[in-house]
Amino acid sequence: MPRSQPQHYRREKSPKLNHLEVLWRDRQPFLGFRGYNLRPRLRPGWRRSRTNGVTYDPRIEEERAVTRSDVPFDCIDATRISDGKLVYIKRLVRHGLAMSPNLRSATIEFYLGQLASHPLNHSVPILDMFEDPHDPAAFYVVTPHLLPVDLKHHFKYIGEILDFGEQILAGLVFDHYHGVAHLDCTRRSVMMNASTLYPQGYHPIDPTMTPDFRAHTKRRSCLSAGVRYHLVCTHHTLHIPHTTGPTPLVEGHCCTDCPPEVCRREPAYDPFKADVYNTGQIFRLLFQQHYCNLEFLEPFIDSMTRQNPAERPTARQVLQEWRAMRCTFSAFERHWRLRRRRSNDFNEAESRCHRFFKDCVHFTQVLRHLAKWMAGKRYRGSR
Repeated sequence: MPRSQPQHYRREKSPKLNHLEVLWRDRQPFLGFRGYNLRPRLRPGWRRSRTNGVTYDPRIEEERAVTRSDVPFDCIDATRISDGKLVYIKRLVRHGLAMSPNLRSATIEFYLGQLASHPLNHSVPILDMFEDPHDPAAFYVVTPHLLPVDLKHHFKYIGEILDFGEQILAGLVFDHYHGVAHLDCTRRSVMMNASTLYPQGYHPIDPTMTPDFRAHTKRRSCLSAGVRYHLVCTHHTLHIPHTTGPTPLVEGHCCTDCPPEVCRREPAYDPFKADVYNTGQIFRLLFQQHYCNLEFLEPFIDSMTRQNPAERPTARQVLQEWRAMRCTFSAFERHWRLRRRRSNDFNEAESRCHRFFKDCVHFTQVLRHLAKWMAGKRYRGSR
């Protein structure tokens, strides 16, 4: 029987190529020359499979997979021929002297990508860039294949929250130091590189499936995989040149979840303090509202989301406090499981008997992980 599909994937009723897929298919020979292969569905000469309508064929499911609903229409997944790694190819178009929002965000990403070797840099790396031979105004940007953070299944241990928060704050400090204000630090702008999370690889349309779409892929723990998170530049992102005086103020709206100073329609506001507020909202919406044993987040959220921007700490100050707080957690505490609250999005809150049973099971798992660490095996979660 066909398996149920996640809500954030959309499927075609007919396996025929749509007009956007036809455009990408026509560019496959050029992309192949540049060292990238699209999925078989998007290659010239592809034909629909035929079945008797009774036997379930996974290949049909792969053919029906058009694109992820969280990926822009000007992006496509591909495989790098040299090493078989998944990448994203994004097509951008220049509009004369004017710079479109997508082109501006790509320019900022390219600027930050030149500093990819810096350990605090969590911007999206630029792997390749080349011109379109058929359209002088268009060019392509190649980045690693990133996935959105799946809140319902991704986080399981307290150590994963500690690692996520430090990476996001470190990336924010790096971007602010180089004059980049995101103004859209929301869940949608945080992506992850899942290459270490799925050692057998995954299908770009459905990460729970193997690359050939014939079986469920195996997933490692984030603590052992060492997942790296990235802050994606959006059309709200701004590059503000360094000045010797106070931080320049900007005008206009930032993201959907606006800070109080933007909602009050103040004539100008500090973009870096707006980023701190939005990051605090990430911690609140992703973690505090869904898990009940994250009391250590409360002082951070309270200070980062203060109504008065002048009373909020800078991203560097928050990062220093976060690192000091993280050092107080033992290896056992970092491996302890997250307990969910009652929520409409998740399952019901745990009963006492259910909690006791899950705690006992998890206790044995923690001992097994710590035994690996004490045996000398490199285990990222023990940090």
